Amino acid sequence: LSYTNQMGGLLDAYGSFLYGEDIEVNPITDINVSTSSNKACLTWTVPSDTEGKHVYSSLILYDKDKEKIEKATAEDHSEVQSILCIHTMPEGETETFTIHGLDFESTYYLKSFARSYDRRYSDSSPIIELSTAANKAPVITCEPENNHKIKSSEKKIIEVSAYDPDGHFISIQYENGSSADNFTTTLDDKNIVTIVGNDAQEGDYTAKVIVQDEYGLTS
Repeated sequence: LSYTNQMGGLLDAYGSFLYGEDIEVNPITDINVSTSSNKACLTWTVPSDTEGKHVYSSLILYDKDKEKIEKATAEDHSEVQSILCIHTMPEGETETFTIHGLDFESTYYLKSFARSYDRRYSDSSPIIELSTAANKAPVITCEPENNHKIKSSEKKIIEVSAYDPDGHFISIQYENGSSADNFTTTLDDKNIVTIVGNDAQEGDYTAKVIVQDEYGLTS
């Protein structure tokens, strides 16, 4: 996986006029990480070059194999995952970037290199270790709640809500319990179960709302 969070080709051409042979890029020294589910939020102080000028970007390398991270360089990192983060903050300020789509319940190792406009790299930051958490199942609520007794003359409307505690994308499926119940999603994204008592014979029926996150975990 390799991508950038902004386009920067035009700035590179401009930056090439700003750097002399003796100018070096200061390294990133203070990467901090917090994890939630399978994503990692990174923060670090944007460094400058040795003349105090703004440093264009950071190359972030990460992998589950610590040895590969230790061997990877800014110029040769094909065996690990990489992200080029274009700095949006000036030197001395805190940059924030989130890595999504990591494996659940896994340990990763990460380091970074500051990069100038003319593609000069700093020394590596210290390697940090991060651990992702387990995937949490989607949560479903019904209003009113489950188990309903309905007379043949009654019509019952139940609103179904669902969300993913990890913030993942979810999809909702409905399995009818009888010919009396119907599931619809309104224009304002409300999920409604309508039960019409006289549309089915007397008896016990069970309908199911199934919510699945983008990784296949269901409730």
